[in-house]
Amino acid sequence: MKGAPLVSTVSPMWKACAHTPIQKLASNLWRIESDMGRPPMRRAMDVVRRPNGDLWIHNAVALGEEAMKELEAWGTPAVLLVPSGYHRIDPPRFKERYPSLKVYAPKGAAKKVRERVAVDGTFDELPKDADLTCEPIAGVRDMEGAVLVTSDDGVSLLLCDAVFNMPHRTGVDGFILKMMGSSGGPRVTRIFKLAVLKDKQAFKESMLRLAATPNLKRVLVQHEDLMTPAELRAAIDAL
Repeated sequence: MKGAPLVSTVSPMWKACAHTPIQKLASNLWRIESDMGRPPMRRAMDVVRRPNGDLWIHNAVALGEEAMKELEAWGTPAVLLVPSGYHRIDPPRFKERYPSLKVYAPKGAAKKVRERVAVDGTFDELPKDADLTCEPIAGVRDMEGAVLVTSDDGVSLLLCDAVFNMPHRTGVDGFILKMMGSSGGPRVTRIFKLAVLKDKQAFKESMLRLAATPNLKRVLVQHEDLMTPAELRAAIDAL
């Protein structure tokens, strides 16, 4: 593959968790969900293929070799978007595997991300074009941003922790997640409210504007299930 900075062997640093098969949501958008172990929840990686064949990876998740080779056959890993300072487990692994990978993070999260991996720039420094834009989310001190991806079938909104969409779990861990307000369908979690949210009204207005994006088809969150624009609006209205 032209220009692909790939490794020939698997580094001991590369640690893949159990994950779903690649979900091919659109011609330029793939998604993979991976187990986290404890707490019993999943995290997701979304991959956007650019017109020139470059892959922009949103929220890196180390996958098994078969899935990684399928990604590498699809395009050249070129840009890594680290959507939050709390999502830093796998960026160093991806940077080791792909040394020429450019890493970007929201302005308010860049310092925390730099503790684990070199950051080449912030979300607001990325160019905007017709099929991919990074948009600010108000009220969160630039600790998170949103990504809008245009595909043949409509627009996808990629978020990080601003909204969860997890079903309730069983057992003690499930009870804890429920008590923390993290499970039970689309919602803004208590942890997000405490750790990230600083201006609720500005956040609500910003998120509702994103939910009203023309031709918005799907909302992709990192924990866990896809949402419709109507479900996103309901979660924000309930805040």
